[in-house]
Amino acid sequence: MVKEAVMPMQLSTVLDMLVSVILAGEIAAAALIDGRERRFPHALSVLLAATSAIFGLMHGGIRGFVWHALAAAAVMALLLATETLWRRMHGGAAGLGGGDVKFLAALMLADPLYALASFILGLCLLAVCGLLARRDTLPLLPFVAIGCAFVPLAALLP
Repeated sequence: MVKEAVMPMQLSTVLDMLVSVILAGEIAAAALIDGRERRFPHALSVLLAATSAIFGLMHGGIRGFVWHALAAAAVMALLLATETLWRRMHGGAAGLGGGDVKFLAALMLADPLYALASFILGLCLLAVCGLLARRDTLPLLPFVAIGCAFVPLAALLP
């Protein structure tokens, strides 16, 4: 009887770790592909969204996941509107790529605050590296992946 009560908790922990490792692998793959090819493949975005949705459901239940999805949709709409305005004002030159927006929206299904903090940290790192390297454009997702690695460390600060 005691084993039955303990087993679901152990299984939940194993599933949580497995989903987290898969999510980290997808983030790393996105960073590598964007770094090499300057794109975020549709198939990988679907996998990231699915894994993020599973993570969001595991940690927030249906109600939490609905809020995550609404937050992702709102941020995606805001970024797409901002990008449209940017392109109109800058002769069609891209600011954020569509893949960057897809990546953020997919990751927000797991945890919106984590995704936004990682994205903002990635943008800051990109800006600093762009200034130091004197480059007008750099791929964003490698910097966001670094943000994804460092944002959880903020919880360790006093």
